[in-house]
Formats: sequence, structure tokens, C-alpha cells
Amino acid sequence: MNSPDRPGELRMYQNRGGFGLTPRYVAKSGPSAIAFNIHRGLFRALLTMFALLAVFALAGVVWALCLRPARLVPFVLWTGLFAVATLIAYMRCRKRSEDFGQSIFDPFLVGAARS
Repeated sequence: MNSPDRPGELRMYQNRGGFGLTPRYVAKSGPSAIAFNIHRGLFRALLTMFALLAVFALAGVVWALCLRPARLVPFVLWTGLFAVATLIAYMRCRKRSEDFGQSIFDPFLVGAARS
């Protein structure tokens, strides 16, 4: 795998080795990186849940349009509510992902500066 005639595979092998060092740096960097990762996981779960609820509510809108027009308003309201909640969860998930990435990137920079 480390043969020079396959530079793509060699680069992939080296990248995997660098990625394997990440958990060690996370553990050394203190509780802030772990807390950012926990928050990111929470918002990812919320994002998934609200997105699924929005899809189901949208299916309810289609169902109400086709079969029961009198029940359209509640489904539209639920779809709007879940869409807004999905957007909020997405923005928070994105922010926490950036925070987590920065908390991991900083120890790498400090480690490289010390070397």
C-alpha cells in the first residue's frame, strides 16, 4: 500500500493516520471540545427529528388537499412550525460544528508549533 506507484493510496493512508490522532487531541484539549461535540450531536438529533416531522406534516398537507380539504389548515400550521424548528436546529448544528472544528483545530496548531 505504501508503494510510490500509488500516490493516491499513500495519501489516503497518511490522512487516515492523521485522522486517528484526533480523539487523542480531543481528550487532551479538555472538556470544551467534548461539550461542543455533545451539543453538536444534540442539535443533529433535533434537526433530524424536526425534518422528519416536517416531511410527515407535508404529507398530511398533500393528503388533506386530495381527500379532506377541511383539515388543511392544521397540517399547514404544523408544517410551518416544524420547518421553522428545522431551520433553527440546522443553524445551531452548523454553529456547534464550527465550534467543535475550531476546538479540534486549535490543539493541532499548538502541537505543530511546539514541534
